[in-house]
Amino acid sequence: MKNINRIISTYETIENEEITTLKVDKNDGTIIINISKLFEESAIECFWLDDNRQYLGVMHGNWEGSELFGIVNTNGKIIRKCLHNIEEYIPQGNHFIIMVSDLSLPDDNWEYQLVPGDHKMAVIDRYGDFVIPPIYSSIKFFDDENCYYGNNYNGDLHQYSLYGKRI
Repeated sequence: MKNINRIISTYETIENEEITTLKVDKNDGTIIINISKLFEESAIECFWLDDNRQYLGVMHGNWEGSELFGIVNTNGKIIRKCLHNIEEYIPQGNHFIIMVSDLSLPDDNWEYQLVPGDHKMAVIDRYGDFVIPPIYSSIKFFDDENCYYGNNYNGDLHQYSLYGKRI
């Protein structure tokens, strides 16, 4: 039977504070990814985003005490962090429907018109690049049509191909 990637939680006490360390044991045990170190000890919880256990969702904190999310692949690379939410993994394109906030894109807030407290939906690929930029109030993927629908704040629906081309 093939081993499957698994999440390992360990607890240690450092300077009288209990720290949870989250690690990913990859298939044959040849690589262990220390999620806690990737997220500078702010990782709170991990969960698999896909059935093949290739992408890990990580709940992490920030300096304001907010709970944010990140996506990590099983090679230990952070795809994107400081997300407000990870809505869905789309296996057809190795895409993720995500919710971003002003904390997610501090350098691009002006470009995407994100103000403090604002949230917008986007689609990213397995490298963290936008397939559909964060300009919608909601985005849904429809398997039967193999496409995305973005709903803007006026209620208008915009259709996109699996690869992000507006139809």
